[in-house]
Amino acid sequence: MICAFSNAPFFDNSPNRKWRIFALLTDLNRLSVINITSLSNNYSVMFCSLKARPVDCNWITFPRFPTETQDEGLDTRSSSDRRRSGRESGGAADGAQDDDEEIQDDEPANEDGPSPPAGPPPKILTSQQILTRKVGESVILPCQVENVPTVVWLNKSLTLAVNNLRLTFKDDNRLTFRPDHTLEIKNLTLFDAGEYTCKVNDGLQIHHQLVLNEPPRLVSAEPENPQVILERGQHSTLRCHFGGNPRPHVNWTRKGGQFLGGDKVHNADHFHLSNVEAKDSDVYTCHAHNGLGFAEHSFFVAVNDGPHIVPERDVVNTNIGERPELACVVHAYPKATVKWFKKEQAEELHPNKHMEMLPGEDVPGEGGLSRRHVLRFDNVAEEHLGTYQCLAENSKGTSRRAIRLSGLPLAAKLEHVTYNKGRPVLSWTADSLDPITTFELLYRPKKSSDWDTKVLPVNKTQKNVYTVTYEMENIEAPMYEAKLKSRNSFGWSEDSIIYEISADTSVSAESSLKGGAPVTRISLSLLLGVALLLTRS
Repeated sequence: MICAFSNAPFFDNSPNRKWRIFALLTDLNRLSVINITSLSNNYSVMFCSLKARPVDCNWITFPRFPTETQDEGLDTRSSSDRRRSGRESGGAADGAQDDDEEIQDDEPANEDGPSPPAGPPPKILTSQQILTRKVGESVILPCQVENVPTVVWLNKSLTLAVNNLRLTFKDDNRLTFRPDHTLEIKNLTLFDAGEYTCKVNDGLQIHHQLVLNEPPRLVSAEPENPQVILERGQHSTLRCHFGGNPRPHVNWTRKGGQFLGGDKVHNADHFHLSNVEAKDSDVYTCHAHNGLGFAEHSFFVAVNDGPHIVPERDVVNTNIGERPELACVVHAYPKATVKWFKKEQAEELHPNKHMEMLPGEDVPGEGGLSRRHVLRFDNVAEEHLGTYQCLAENSKGTSRRAIRLSGLPLAAKLEHVTYNKGRPVLSWTADSLDPITTFELLYRPKKSSDWDTKVLPVNKTQKNVYTVTYEMENIEAPMYEAKLKSRNSFGWSEDSIIYEISADTSVSAESSLKGGAPVTRISLSLLLGVALLLTRS
């Protein structure tokens, strides 16, 4: 028998394939290479990597090709049928008769009757699956078969392996083809996502879909340069494109505070700046999250305009002999020079034994577009207390901001409110380097003009933080307003901001305290009802 290959692809139609797999043909006019042997009822086919030097070849055993291979040009008729067809045509060439005789030598006609029936049909027992994994994890793609000697694995159109023989990615140790035809892929990357096919023949195959989840990652940013320099009055749109699965949610924040309209967060994949001026100089950051992780990217926007100054604190508390610092952050392009003045004096301050002006330093994370300038005092005296000005100047203009150095306590803050039998219990704190001696609480029903005043002692102190707690009395309205001020040896502090306090006296408010049981109102009603019944009896 003469067995031959053509160069027609049998399994792999990919134009990028590294292997060429030849299909068995009996049409000798298409003979190209004789490289196949007959083994009982199977064929052993040699696969060669034509790109390898030296050529790398391996043998694989296949069953007799199914009848549908006739569509590919394979003549599966017996030799006797072929001879009969040749005689009926009457025009067969001598060379063809010689070929028939040559085939007859290797494959004698079946004189004893029809061929024995074929074995049980091939089956794939595994169902198609959608498998979801994270980048870096492993996945197992099953393919359980019956009556199938040969299984082919494909990724999209690329042939990965025939049985355990790798045909592509031979050096990729992440891929393992097991004897049970299971494909395992370790340390998954984004490029591994997609369709995987376990194939027995053209009519019998299953497809697994591999979906890879990943935390957000920045794909692109516009503009590419994170330092964005704009002229006054210009417009610009900042964009962040994040990859990830599930699709990330994107929002924006501004380091210097709020956006136009008072919002602290802007939800979109872009942020538009319009008609910019110096106060728009800031760090704008896009944030992405999808439940698997977070990613962010910052733009450092500088407006080619006069400086914009942001004091670290408007009021700095101190005491005699301390070493306080006044600091202002200057956003400016071009960079600005900074001078310090005391409000009551017209002359610029210069270093002396009680104060020094530290050189401006770039603010970390702001792309060199913002600098922090510090006026530091050593062994502060009472004459140093007062209001100072940070003045910044560049070629586009001048700006100044005031910072007060004071021995007075800082304005108090209401930390939390609890309730005792429906009465609000207010807990306050105030900072002061000089000891606080007195608190004064003022509260009133909302919309009332008259304040009730309570002088309160200091409860406790921890690292210059003083606390006071007060339980409000004579509650008659559902809503109150309250404020607090404190006193030390320098005098009274400014009033705190006015806080609104809920004063709900209902049973629900009473029973909600610290998980306590519902109190007397329900119990009294029950007792009155019982007493009434006893009286009538």
